[in-house]
Amino acid sequence: MSESKLFTLVKKHSDDLAASVSSAETKFDEDPDLWLKVSIRSDLGPWIRSDLGVSSHSNLMDLFKTVFYNHKVREVYEELLEAEESWTQFTTKVDRHLNQHRAQPLTEDQVIPHNINIKNIRNEAVGLHELVTSGGSSSGGDGVKFVHLVLLRHFA
Repeated sequence: MSESKLFTLVKKHSDDLAASVSSAETKFDEDPDLWLKVSIRSDLGPWIRSDLGVSSHSNLMDLFKTVFYNHKVREVYEELLEAEESWTQFTTKVDRHLNQHRAQPLTEDQVIPHNINIKNIRNEAVGLHELVTSGGSSSGGDGVKFVHLVLLRHFA
């Protein structure tokens, strides 16, 4: 492959990847849950390997080695590494968000924290504390009794 073609393709990919990361990060910062549900598929950038006719990262590195003496190729290689690093940092940020909201399993004799949010039948987030104390005699309410139906999903 010629140096100019490699430079052009990698430059385009680096720019596309940087734009994809910037767009994804902006949308994720605005509303992480919405981004995870809707935008994650559309924000993934194009992939360079198919354009260059390589099938792995090591093949791509071998291709760079053949023309690495060219100053422009080295510069665009650095841009690609920076774009890949920003993507890695972004995915790490998304992973932290996902792991932060992961439910921790309860063990025997463990009490559920009152600040936990659960979904009601209308799929609305409701604090467990609100369900336990709303209208009950301990909260000074009128003593109205509530029936709480708990639906559990189990994936074997």
